[in-house]
Amino acid sequence: MAAQKWEYKTLEIGEVSFWSGKLKTEELTKQLNNLGQIGWELVSITPTGYAKVGASLVAVLKRPA
Repeated sequence: MAAQKWEYKTLEIGEVSFWSGKLKTEELTKQLNNLGQIGWELVSITPTGYAKVGASLVAVLKRPA
């Protein structure tokens, strides 16, 4: 049995101010749902800088290759 092969995609999610709540979750949810419809699965989401104004998020997605 061959090992599963994956294709990966990264997605940068604009500027986010974690303290002011500027993350537009509805927009993010819509974008992730659209990607899910074409086979992408969210693996992780990580901030690029903690407690920094203007930090962004990086999402990593995968789907079978």
